[in-house]
Amino acid sequence: MDLGRRLLSELVFYRTYPIFTSNGLRETRNDTIARVEQMHMDRFPLLADEIRKAFGWVYSGHVRPSMRSFQFAGDPICRENVRMFNCAGQGLDNVQKFSDFLYILMCGTGQGFSVESKFIQQLPVIVHGHDAHFTIEDSKESWADSVRTLILNPRTQFNYGLIRARGTPLTTGGTASGPEPLRQAHERIRDILKLSKGRKLSDVECADIVCMLAEVVVVGGVRRAALICLFDADSVEMMNFKSGRWWETHPWRARTNVSARLARSDDHFEDKLRSIVKSCFANQSGEPGLSLMNDQDWFYNPCHEVSLKAFCNLTSVNAAACRNRQEFLMSVKAATFIGVLQKNYTSFHYISRQWQIDCEQEALLGVSFTGLALAWELVADDSLLAAAAAIALETDERYSRMLGMPQAARIGTIKPSGTESAELGVTSGIHAAHSRYYSRRVRIERDSAIAEYLLSRWTEAEPGSNQFVERDAQNEGTLVVSFPVAHDEGIIRNSETSTQLLERCKHMTQNWILPTHRRGPNPHNVSVTVIYKPQEHDDICSWMIANRNSFSGISLLPDDGGNYLQAPFETLTRAQFEKLMSDLPRDIDFSQINGNNKKLRDDRFIDWACAGDSCEPS
Repeated sequence: MDLGRRLLSELVFYRTYPIFTSNGLRETRNDTIARVEQMHMDRFPLLADEIRKAFGWVYSGHVRPSMRSFQFAGDPICRENVRMFNCAGQGLDNVQKFSDFLYILMCGTGQGFSVESKFIQQLPVIVHGHDAHFTIEDSKESWADSVRTLILNPRTQFNYGLIRARGTPLTTGGTASGPEPLRQAHERIRDILKLSKGRKLSDVECADIVCMLAEVVVVGGVRRAALICLFDADSVEMMNFKSGRWWETHPWRARTNVSARLARSDDHFEDKLRSIVKSCFANQSGEPGLSLMNDQDWFYNPCHEVSLKAFCNLTSVNAAACRNRQEFLMSVKAATFIGVLQKNYTSFHYISRQWQIDCEQEALLGVSFTGLALAWELVADDSLLAAAAAIALETDERYSRMLGMPQAARIGTIKPSGTESAELGVTSGIHAAHSRYYSRRVRIERDSAIAEYLLSRWTEAEPGSNQFVERDAQNEGTLVVSFPVAHDEGIIRNSETSTQLLERCKHMTQNWILPTHRRGPNPHNVSVTVIYKPQEHDDICSWMIANRNSFSGISLLPDDGGNYLQAPFETLTRAQFEKLMSDLPRDIDFSQINGNNKKLRDDRFIDWACAGDSCEPS
């Protein structure tokens, strides 16, 4: 790995995953892996030898467990197993679901939620209410309770005096937001309830309430919220959820992506698909998206790679690290085994009992691959993926039986792996490299220990100056750090058309996802963002119609060239790359940010697998 990718990997790792050790230093990468490994050995002592063997592939960079376990392994996960899982999904069919939503989001887990009429028509009529008082305790549970209380009685007045002050360190990472974000959410929600008195909430109102709750979490220890809102394809209001200047009138709507649900069996499938995709092309923002289904009672997570009723359970294989067939298959076995361990963490607090029931019945795995564009010659072999699928099925069957769990309903998936791929120094998921040479930009919190460390050694440059550390032109609270990246081999984005990328997705669906699908009406999916050119509209739409059984969701974004200030990816010439490489500092050691630093606190950038950098297209 060259210097640019190594520094990128280290910054992303130290920004996101390690905790401070007892000697005041941040964990090294191996320390973090050992923390996850030890948590599993403590829980499954009879499998200690198998755990050590599987984690050998994690230490080597071939495999990654749930990246939430990288952040929260140890006491945080043992106290609340929700923290093991990247994402969840639910239909909003009762008021408790709104409270569950906030609680789960505060645990760092992204969510897919449905406002389809099948679900929201089961909600109660909003009443006038009566005067009541509710003192909110300084806990996730009490914050979540306040949501249910408000919806059932809109005249409830809240006392926020027990909530800790803004900036107070949280034991699970980040800092407290103080009471103001929750107070603001309550008042916004109260305004909606006043307008809906005497009737049930509409789909748009439900979606707005969820987004308002997500605004609370964005500043409450967790930096960003990852959501997808699924809605009825014939809902005109939801189709226009992000029309006009919504970012000014309804800024909270930025917290979710919105996707219309369409049954593959719909009598007017082709016409409806064309209409939805046409709207997406017209908006040039990737929305509304499209979510295909065979059964409405199963949902998808925010990046749309996992079909689920409760939580998704992800692990990954770094295909780019596999030098041969044997390494690839052994990595699949290790990733599957770790996923089996993870699916046993189903002791959930506060949220409805149905979450645990669904999680244990489905026993989902989500074994994914990243770096595929760097290893396509290897994974293009149908026989290799067939062997991998057989190993995954056998491994899950064997260890699920040993642990007294059902076999996984579904195993294979392809997640976007944005943050994870940066940590590994490879291309993300199915996606091609942005270009042969490019600048990769990462944002860090200005008040973090890492930012202070960088600013003590390098001058903060103005935006657009192509320097190592720059002021963020869009956000005074963050810095932009740039890394030159080169990929001498593999698939480059401008070397394939949109439909060629979709054909690679189809290959992984047919040879990995479907062969590891045991049960359930809706299969897992390849999470993909297609960066399209205007002349590709018809080809993309025709491909989607012809291949309706080979995908469940596709993100579509226009090719704007990426030529805007401080874009996450910016194409470089070889000369520009070499110049930036020569300017890179050689003496960075993020592990030395220690107890002597005045910013010593757990200031990790809490970032879901399906949020933040994670879904950024190359």
